Amino acid sequence: MYTQLNSSTANPYLTNQKLEVNAIRLYDKATYKSFLAKLKGIFSKDKSLNLSTLNEVLQQATILRQKALGVKTVNINKIVGTTSEGRSRDFDINFRPLQAHNKERWLGVAMAKISQHRLPPVILVQLDDYFFVEDGHHRISVAKAMGEKNIEAKIVKLSVSSTLSTSISNASNKNVSNPILQPTAT
Repeated sequence: MYTQLNSSTANPYLTNQKLEVNAIRLYDKATYKSFLAKLKGIFSKDKSLNLSTLNEVLQQATILRQKALGVKTVNINKIVGTTSEGRSRDFDINFRPLQAHNKERWLGVAMAKISQHRLPPVILVQLDDYFFVEDGHHRISVAKAMGEKNIEAKIVKLSVSSTLSTSISNASNKNVSNPILQPTAT
């Protein structure tokens, strides 16, 4: 006869093992979708599936002021880029992982989310109605992979001297479909 263990008597190793298996499945699904998007990009001649960077958008603009807005809930589809050149190559335009060196960190964040640990808010820079990630790329990637629609974020809002649409247009010349004007759902 088998006895069912409740969570207080369950083997923590088995629980962690199950968390890791679920996290790996989630990672594999996200990277597979990223791979398919790369293939589609090759055949449709998309120039890049990498995240846009804030510097690309601000090339023709001057920052007039910045203001901390505190912690707010943000629609994940409004997060369209990164403040970091390096991270622009680590995740695609849908925040799916592109580089193997991110796997361990991604799995750690996924296991924490699956086990319902509260993670710190991501840090975003707001430009008009769009957001660029300063800190929290993996948390956003995992949240999107899990189908979450919103994420808690500390926000710094920028005011700039030129119109955003011009700057976005210039930055998006590397992309056939502009992820900033048309964020893609996962």
